[in-house]
Amino acid sequence: MKHYLLFIFFMASFANLFAENVSFTASAPPAVVVGNQFRLTYTLTADGRDLRAPSFSNFRHLAGPSTSSSSSVSVVNGKMTKEISNAYTYILMAEQEGTYTIAPASIKVKGKTYTSNSLTIKVLKEDSPAAAQTQKKTKGISSEDVFLRTTISKRRVYQQEYLVSTVKLYTRLTIGGVDNVEFPDYNGFLAYDLIKPSQINYKVENINGRNYNTAILRQTLLYPQRSGKLTIGQAHLDAIIRIRSNRGQQDFFDDFFSTYQEVRKSLKTKTESITVEAFPAGSGSHFSGISSENLKMSSSLDKTSVKANEPVTLKITLQGNGNLKLINTPDIQFPADFEAYDPKVNNQLQNTTSGVKGSRTFEYLVIPRYAGEFTIPAYSLSYFDTKSKSYKTLTTKAYTLTVAKGEGQENTVPTSTFASKENVKFLGKDIRFIKTAPVAFIPINSFILDKVWYLWSYIVLLVLAVIIILIYRSYKRTSADTVKVKHKKANKMAQKRMKVAHQLMNKAQNEQFYEEVLNALWGYLSDKLNLPASQHKREKVKEILHQKGVDEMHITEMNDLLDMCEFARYAPSAVTASNEDIYKRSVTLIGDLDNSVK
Repeated sequence: MKHYLLFIFFMASFANLFAENVSFTASAPPAVVVGNQFRLTYTLTADGRDLRAPSFSNFRHLAGPSTSSSSSVSVVNGKMTKEISNAYTYILMAEQEGTYTIAPASIKVKGKTYTSNSLTIKVLKEDSPAAAQTQKKTKGISSEDVFLRTTISKRRVYQQEYLVSTVKLYTRLTIGGVDNVEFPDYNGFLAYDLIKPSQINYKVENINGRNYNTAILRQTLLYPQRSGKLTIGQAHLDAIIRIRSNRGQQDFFDDFFSTYQEVRKSLKTKTESITVEAFPAGSGSHFSGISSENLKMSSSLDKTSVKANEPVTLKITLQGNGNLKLINTPDIQFPADFEAYDPKVNNQLQNTTSGVKGSRTFEYLVIPRYAGEFTIPAYSLSYFDTKSKSYKTLTTKAYTLTVAKGEGQENTVPTSTFASKENVKFLGKDIRFIKTAPVAFIPINSFILDKVWYLWSYIVLLVLAVIIILIYRSYKRTSADTVKVKHKKANKMAQKRMKVAHQLMNKAQNEQFYEEVLNALWGYLSDKLNLPASQHKREKVKEILHQKGVDEMHITEMNDLLDMCEFARYAPSAVTASNEDIYKRSVTLIGDLDNSVK
């Protein structure tokens, strides 16, 4: 009995190893032509029985279901999985133009019934007799047989308002492949690929009474960066087309005695013009520089009451539609006695045909250093609403933080005490062992004050005390002058960031590389020129550098590097310089500026 129970337990465990998620799906072409046959396939990831197909009343049922199956067993990390696939295929023919729905089918697996999805199929009308006769008699390949087209979702937009560009191939012939493919230039736009297929997938469309096999070759989300007339260039490719050449003269034998030859045809799209309207006047000081349709902003503070030296986290979240990557990090004016760190940024963004959608969260870690009641001010941001064609301002709430006295802390703590961010470390031991070695006693007739070395020791200690006090006062003054400290450490901090950028470049992490170089350049300028984050503007930097006597060549180089890094993060195709070239030029520029700005 015991062995029997063990056997049952073993078989149950073995069955669980092969446990599978059952799915039952239907698939068919989204569009077909009247009179053409097509396949309707139901796929089941298990062994089933009693397949019940729906009524094919709008189609002619020619054959099926034919069945095919496959299975495989794999072991990953000690876990055994079994994959089963059973296909049930019907051959149908479309008989009448229109849009029809095929109801779900059902099947049973181990006594449980599973239902497939429904399908909507668009039936296109046949080519007109005149078009078909023309196609049969035409020698060579006309521009109506195969062509390339760029379609634009919007012709008139505002700055930073999205539009979609689609490059599509249309053909009534058999294409064996494409070569020398070149896609349009998007100068003046930030471009994000939406569809970039590795292979061409066709579907049927009816264009002006003719049925074409169409395929999307590239679909791109675009954000215009300047106003005026912007042009989307031509797309180009060479299509390798298979055409039939008949040996005989009788139509009846054409299909039996036909040979095929490949013909190369060059296809180009037209250039497309986009009108971009500038942002209207009245943007205000809080303008983020983006357009949106439904932008929202929220904030949260994880604690409202803490002790001194305990961390607090402030979160600001932007959510909605718009190119949120272009929004600068919010410059929160924390109280002077708060120790604030650079925010952690979490991007949850997705490129869609309706623009960039998702959220962007900025998480600030701050540490209040002494007791009191403090206010974290509200943060405001405005954007251009493309629906109302006006500016809208979003504002977070202000927070009041109550800070109690920390353990072992006086009621009042000077701000300069915490100029350094290093942790205090206690060295040595609190309890020492009792000395057990023999003690050397001093004779009673010996008087230490008459010793010369004793007097000199007092003089040396006094001099050392004066030196230590002078050094401490100098250090205290230097630490309190945070502007001077940042000025001195600007080059060192920039070199650290460039070292990280070099590691990212070697790992081919391009987007992170450009972001780190950009942080290094702006961080250096901020520390060296004493610029807060809210004044990270090129004109302001250029003005200060001119006042410092920096050469125009270095200022131009700075603008070029900033442009390349910003464009490379969002439109890599617009940058011609290599990563190594950008890295070397950035390191050289930081060194030259450090020698020029004193």
